[in-house]
Amino acid sequence: MKKIIIALVSFLCLHSAFAQEGLYLRTQFWGGGSLDISWLYFTKDGVICKNPTYGINPFNLQKELELNKANTGKFSMAANKMNINWSSGKSQSIKAEFNGALLKGLDGGICTKAKPFAAKSLAGKTYSGYASAGSVSQSTVIEFKEDGTFIMYKRGAITGSGNISGSASSQGTKTGKYTVTGNTIVFNYDDGTEWRTLAQPYDLGKDEIILNDKLFRKK
Repeated sequence: MKKIIIALVSFLCLHSAFAQEGLYLRTQFWGGGSLDISWLYFTKDGVICKNPTYGINPFNLQKELELNKANTGKFSMAANKMNINWSSGKSQSIKAEFNGALLKGLDGGICTKAKPFAAKSLAGKTYSGYASAGSVSQSTVIEFKEDGTFIMYKRGAITGSGNISGSASSQGTKTGKYTVTGNTIVFNYDDGTEWRTLAQPYDLGKDEIILNDKLFRKK
């Protein structure tokens, strides 16, 4: 009995909130080969935030509670379960898997500790990404300049479906300055607006990066 208690205590310490501190990328492939991408950020005092909207360098809990309340809460570990109490009032108990102390799987998805970008690793490169949902599609091309500026090209299209025929498209270009800090890329547009993204290298031999929930490939 004593050995069982010691083993249980060791497990709980190994997989505690303190052990999970930091940002994780969660990926899950669905039927048809589509890739679902999400992010999980944990603090050592038991806060969890799914898909932080304000970046994590640094993590701003007050901003997340203001802008992303439904995806922010408190978590604890119990055996192979992660128990979460979201700030919206919803509670969950989700199956968790570990590789040593680090989370490797949650609710059927694969989790890996996020890799930060090296300084100036994007400078001088161009990446393109594509996304579609139903009849709506959008492609984005981002040129990261050596001087810290960027050019972003977007093109969207809507195609008819069912009893509706025809199609429509739009395109636009935005410029501004970008900063890369760890896993946060901030695009400050020349019009005064900004776009904060969670990001990391995703190099499977094709020089790709992830921005929020989209995959971008080097051109």
